[in-house]
Amino acid sequence: MSDSYNKNLLDLFDIVETGDDNKIANNPDCEELENIENRYDKHELAGQGGIKKVWAAKDNFSKRIIAYAEPRDDIHPVFYDSLLKEAWLTSSLQHPNIIKIHDVGINSDQKPFFTMDFKRGQNLASWRFAQKKIDLDQCLDIFLTTCEAIEHAHSKGIIHLDLKPENIQLDSFSEIVVCDWGMGQKVSDAEMSSSKEISELSEATESTIGGTPGFMAPEQIKRDETPTQAADIYGLGALLYYLISGKRCHEGESAEELIKSTLENTPRKLRERFPDLKVSKTLDQIIQRCLQLKVSERYQSVSAIIDDLRLFLKQRPTSFENENKLFCTWLFYKRQNLLCNLALVILLIVSLSVNWFSQRIQAEAQQRQLQEVRALKAENKALLAEDEIQRKIEEIFKIRDQSREQKKAKANELNDLVDNIKRRTMYLKTKEAVNIMEELSSLAMTLDPDSHMAKHQMAEVHFIQLNTAETKRMLKHYTPDSDKLLQVFQDCPSLNFTRHKRPSKQELIDFLKAINYNGHGHILAQRVILYDYEIRSEFKPVKDYEGVVQAYFEAGAQAMASFVYDYDKANRRLTLNVHNPDKNNPAPRLFLTQYLDLDTLVLKGDICNLTGLRRAKITTLDISQHLPFLTIEIDRNLYNHPTLKTIILKSGSYPESVINRLKSFYELVFIP
Repeated sequence: MSDSYNKNLLDLFDIVETGDDNKIANNPDCEELENIENRYDKHELAGQGGIKKVWAAKDNFSKRIIAYAEPRDDIHPVFYDSLLKEAWLTSSLQHPNIIKIHDVGINSDQKPFFTMDFKRGQNLASWRFAQKKIDLDQCLDIFLTTCEAIEHAHSKGIIHLDLKPENIQLDSFSEIVVCDWGMGQKVSDAEMSSSKEISELSEATESTIGGTPGFMAPEQIKRDETPTQAADIYGLGALLYYLISGKRCHEGESAEELIKSTLENTPRKLRERFPDLKVSKTLDQIIQRCLQLKVSERYQSVSAIIDDLRLFLKQRPTSFENENKLFCTWLFYKRQNLLCNLALVILLIVSLSVNWFSQRIQAEAQQRQLQEVRALKAENKALLAEDEIQRKIEEIFKIRDQSREQKKAKANELNDLVDNIKRRTMYLKTKEAVNIMEELSSLAMTLDPDSHMAKHQMAEVHFIQLNTAETKRMLKHYTPDSDKLLQVFQDCPSLNFTRHKRPSKQELIDFLKAINYNGHGHILAQRVILYDYEIRSEFKPVKDYEGVVQAYFEAGAQAMASFVYDYDKANRRLTLNVHNPDKNNPAPRLFLTQYLDLDTLVLKGDICNLTGLRRAKITTLDISQHLPFLTIEIDRNLYNHPTLKTIILKSGSYPESVINRLKSFYELVFIP
């Protein structure tokens, strides 16, 4: 045995012999941690206000920088409990956009303290001051994130009571964090959610009512009534007013003037006070509803503000615009101006055709447009016809005063049309099909709010757009046991993307791997990929997308025995075994081959519709192990393929006439 081995053995013997039970001996990191006398080292003063000051400090236990809050030196000990109450109240709120509390205690100076995340960045007041030209979309995104944090607090029975730009932190990663809950209170409203953990804090939240002039609600100043979540709704309205204009909603130079204005007046509208900002009337109305003097005239919940803002961003009627049918029609035109204009162009073509002989030059232009429309309809049999959709929309507005049964019947017609678009047109013009599905499903829900099918059609649109949070909201009255769509993504991560904001490719791959591919799941996954690629390619060429498609193929093959594929990336060869005997509907997996770098495609099974094959960038097609295709499918999709050069066939599988036509385009190889 070696000398080192003998030495280690003797050391071990000595430890056992002497009975040394020090478990951390010979562990320098553990010994360092045990010998730390002061857990927190304060570095520099980060800020102060109210009753506390906040330091940037180092936590010697976790080796990270945190924020250390303690009473200001000039604060009387009678206010020490208020600091602890703030810490306990804040720590009860677990939300990504609410500051996180780490530790609460009494320091060596016999003063209370608490520690929290140290956020590097700037507050919204500093951020807004630095903006030379305001980005409305960014402002609304910041505001909606703040609303979601406050909505969470309200669900726990807690109100903030001091919402202002200085208390909203925008950190270096552009994350929004609501801070400074020192004014926060527990609301004793029977309708508010009151979990066990919050009820234990009821005595710890009796802080003094206060706020900031220009942002606080009138009832906070009067102090003659118990504050409710309506005070925070007022503060949110004042915050959005400031984000857009850079000014307080109330006008005044001193605190007294601001308080007097708050008690007596509803702030002037943004459109009136700042006409150069060109704020929309709808957004101005949303802000004004938050800032009403009477509590009963404000929004009754933060979720109602969020819903109206999201409707506004989608150019849909808000809660106070639904009754104005003319305005709803105008919003529909703004969302689908291309569709409406196309319908008008078609009508114009028909009228101009009457003057064919007198206006020959115009007639030729009309004929070309007509041919383009007919070509589109011939390629796409899913009734994605603008004149048909426009006709149904016009009929909907005509029956607004008719019976509920008639409205339900029209809603069912729209649902059938959406289903037809979804099964066929989705694979040819994905983005356009999803947009129209969304419009028609929304109209169907307007006609029949209880329509199970319309809700599911809309939920599926949100799913395809990778907005699972909105999908779950649409299906909130269903459970995975009773709803197949919920079963598809019950194990998926929660996403909130739109056509303007797309996930990274890795996020998309992780999502595809988490989908339940049984039943309807694999079809939805295909639509997600087609929509995502088409949206991405609007702005710039999409590169390295084959990893997304490969993730779909791998996940589907693991979940479904009938899902058979073999992808040889090195030799650029893909084998698909597909069962799709429906000649009217395309085989979706064929459309995904366009995103792969292929040379050879081998088809097995019984595909009857080859529409997706037109987009595959292949040079060799092997159909020798596939059931013979219908002659009409060969005529439509195999003749004059843009990249195809060689077709491998089984001898005797096709008539001589078909073989002769194929020979005029490709090299044919026959397998016995």
